[in-house]
Amino acid sequence: MKTPRIWLAAALIALCALGAQPSWSMDFNRPTLEGQALSLSQFRGRVVLLDFFATWCGPCTQAMPKLRQLQSAYGHAGLSIVGYSVDSGGLEAVGPYAARNRLNFPVVLGNAAEAKRIAGVTALPTTVIIDPEGRVAARFEGPVSKERLIGVIKPYLREGAAPAPPAAKVELRANGANRFNRVWVTPNMLFQGQLGLFVHTVVDVSDLYTKQGLWLGITMTPETIAPDGSTRPQGPPVTKYQRVDEAWRKHFILFLTCGQMPPMTGRGAYRSQIFLLGPGQKVIERSEDFWISDECQTGAAGSPSQFEEAKMDFGGGGPRKTGMVGKWRWAGQDRLRGAWLTGPTVHQGRSGLFVHVEADFSQDDLKRGLALGLDFAGAAQGRSATPRAESRLVQLVEADNPGYYIMFIGCDQLPAQVAGGDGAMWVSLLAGPERQELERSGVFIIDEAICDGRAASQTSGGRQRRSGMAPGDDSPWGGF
Repeated sequence: MKTPRIWLAAALIALCALGAQPSWSMDFNRPTLEGQALSLSQFRGRVVLLDFFATWCGPCTQAMPKLRQLQSAYGHAGLSIVGYSVDSGGLEAVGPYAARNRLNFPVVLGNAAEAKRIAGVTALPTTVIIDPEGRVAARFEGPVSKERLIGVIKPYLREGAAPAPPAAKVELRANGANRFNRVWVTPNMLFQGQLGLFVHTVVDVSDLYTKQGLWLGITMTPETIAPDGSTRPQGPPVTKYQRVDEAWRKHFILFLTCGQMPPMTGRGAYRSQIFLLGPGQKVIERSEDFWISDECQTGAAGSPSQFEEAKMDFGGGGPRKTGMVGKWRWAGQDRLRGAWLTGPTVHQGRSGLFVHVEADFSQDDLKRGLALGLDFAGAAQGRSATPRAESRLVQLVEADNPGYYIMFIGCDQLPAQVAGGDGAMWVSLLAGPERQELERSGVFIIDEAICDGRAASQTSGGRQRRSGMAPGDDSPWGGF
């Protein structure tokens, strides 16, 4: 085995060794922290600084401020910095790291084996500079000065350079900006045999340390609504808590049963607020107030409906009603807003994983038949520039505009490649009986076993689950 080199500056700096150096050729197709599929070919016409790093590598972390400065200074002139993480922890490890280091450039989720194959990476950090024509202009192992990097990059910089690809877009919460982006309620729901409601909150906790203790709390105060529309408290508030274990997640859901709601007399509603608690039960931030209607008291929960919700938006200067229920949209954005996976996990006795989708169908006519498809392929196909599905599960979109879908996929429904850790999957929006593809999410590369070769239970909640669903089957995925 080749001995890793040791780099000396004013003091001895040990590189993070990865192993022997193979031959290499350059390219990849990997998901970013934002869920987009990113490849080097998308940057043609720009100079790329490709930084191979890991969250556990001290010299890598020391280089991040320098990379941020370079991106800010020269991004407008054609520089694109791309971070390539070789961490085995995936989004859960790299997402919080990127947030805490305020990385203003895209980071893709890779692995050490591919880094060795495509770039001969044997130590971290490794920096590769690629010119606008896709040729390797320079390569550095170990710490490298900002001045030396500028010396290589500067000849390729020019005003009017090709724009960065959309998949490279990074959104950072501004210093001092609200963590709470949105809060909304899905009332009148039946979940695991209990009537109640879902409270959704989109909140940025990506830079906080969950291991030190992080909680979301909700306080609900029953208030009487007078004929003139004024309100007054009619009882003490009730507070509930939910632990936050995954800082990379932004969408959190709390289910409240009717029995957990404060008692209400007469016509009223609950003045509510979500808050974030850190170590020592210290309040980090609070949302604006929002209202929860008294669905349980009025008896409306006797006939649960799907996905009726009222939204509040806390971005851009405080709360505001966003219009008619189910008629909310970010101007200029696509229908599919985000998709992510959680798992492997066990749900109602079945092994599998959850697929989460944020979407907006408020401007679509659902009568023409909209559906969400979960597409599967082998890992190699998933990494290609235009991946093609080898099999598909389909879930019809029946609600007007829920905004958020969570679906459970059992191990018995996953293709063997995906279940075994050598597959890819993505979400597609399909229209009409011919299943025309309108949009698709980024590709998730599954490089670790989800099901470990074990068959999952075929029963859940007292009814038979289907195994081996055929492509295009409109049966539900088993979500809630």
